[in-house]
Amino acid sequence: MANDFDAIVIGSGFGGAVAALRLAEAGYDVLVLERGRRWKREEYPSITRKDWLWDEAHPAETNGWFDIRLLGGIGTVAAAGVGGGSLHFANVVIDAHEDFFNAGWPPEINFQVLAPYYEKVSDVLRPRRLPANQLSNRTKLLKEAALLNGFAAQYDEVDLNIKFEDNYPYDSSRVPRQEDSVLTPNADGIDQGFCVHLGACVLGCPVEARNTLALNYLPRAEKHGAQVAPLHIARKIEPIAGGYRVHVDSIVQGRLKPGSFTGRIVVVSAGSIGSTELLLRCQKQHKTLPNLGAMLGSKWSSNANYLTPAFHDRKVYPSRGPTITAGIRFFGNNAFNGQRFMIEDGGVPDLLAQYKANLKTPSGDAKTFSNALGTLYQGLEDQPFDNLMPWFSQGRDEPKGKFKVEKFFLGLFGDYVLRLDWSTSAARKVLDAIQEVHRKLAAKTGGTILLQLPDQTITPHPLGGVPLGQTADTGVVNHLGESFGYKNLYVADGSIMPAPVGHNPSKTIAALSERIVESIVKEGR
Repeated sequence: MANDFDAIVIGSGFGGAVAALRLAEAGYDVLVLERGRRWKREEYPSITRKDWLWDEAHPAETNGWFDIRLLGGIGTVAAAGVGGGSLHFANVVIDAHEDFFNAGWPPEINFQVLAPYYEKVSDVLRPRRLPANQLSNRTKLLKEAALLNGFAAQYDEVDLNIKFEDNYPYDSSRVPRQEDSVLTPNADGIDQGFCVHLGACVLGCPVEARNTLALNYLPRAEKHGAQVAPLHIARKIEPIAGGYRVHVDSIVQGRLKPGSFTGRIVVVSAGSIGSTELLLRCQKQHKTLPNLGAMLGSKWSSNANYLTPAFHDRKVYPSRGPTITAGIRFFGNNAFNGQRFMIEDGGVPDLLAQYKANLKTPSGDAKTFSNALGTLYQGLEDQPFDNLMPWFSQGRDEPKGKFKVEKFFLGLFGDYVLRLDWSTSAARKVLDAIQEVHRKLAAKTGGTILLQLPDQTITPHPLGGVPLGQTADTGVVNHLGESFGYKNLYVADGSIMPAPVGHNPSKTIAALSERIVESIVKEGR
């Protein structure tokens, strides 16, 4: 019996979107299963609406694009929607430092091997840096702090997944105006505006200046015949003769409708949390993939995301400009106290302004979120918010986290639940180093730290869970992303990273996926 598709891709983020395009280009009949919606610019979530969250327990009722969970004592943030993590990520697309591949990686993968695949990603995403005439106040503050602390050589602006207009008359002291942007068709015929520094990146740019995967990789895949199925949640992967059956729940008119599709090849690209959970459930709960091996769920890391807010003696305007614009790198020979990480300027959406606006018309969803934000910002209204610098960072913690799917009993009823065994101790050394550098940077630039928590509380960059390795004893998939236990079952996303990159991982995830799919096509699988 013929399969429905040559290849089924589960997820549409930096792994899945790449897989969809390259397979479709090669003539494969491709289906992309995406649990979230296909978002339109006019529908992007805001603080006045309750549908910006994804509820894994009740996705038919609540299917926004932020999937926020508390696992193992840390909050994790993932995306739901066509475009995956590119919908809410901070636009940074940079190559990993060469020393990233020194430990934990199979010998077949190093910086030189991935270099041409990084280039392929750049050819599609077209990243660039802030125009020299549009440096934000945060950018300038970070650069000054680097200079005053002797880190000038380690400072640089970062490549951003954003469309800029070099001649835009930027004025950091002026409130950004959406009407300044002009929408024109991009290379794929989709209207995009240029960045006017609205600061709403992680909630969805109102002028579509961000080059999300929904504006390039995915529409190109569709032009080559790939089918993208939003609101389709992959529940189970089952081996069958000649391929696999993927069981799904599709969200139809507020209800879950079961169904299935078959494919000769399956590429799992649901992210560190999503891919790990799906495969663990197939192994432990459904028993359809029992041979995935003992390493499944292991080598999880938080990528040591950490934030230190500080008030400064100048206007910083944290809610203006791209979320992140520049960084100070502590990698290779520039490690700090033996730890490797990257300090970045962290912008935040102007939730306070939205909260104040909602107070004037507190009804419906707006009232709900006004109450929540009132608690969040209590006592902050009297502070000079424009003077706030969110000192941000990411670093290489130890990949010691371990996911499990275990049966949980409640009375006479039981269900399988996802659990994470993780401790901040895995990130203690790098967090200490980050906190020390944050203090130095703030102190030298007239900053007073508002809060510095001892532990990490949340990560938007969870990595690992389905690690690649040389053998089934060291990983779940090989260096080409294929499962050791099952032919033509691939994983291509952040879950396969055996160690944290220590900065924004999106480009490395995409480059790995480019390499994985190239091998599939070359081998004619």
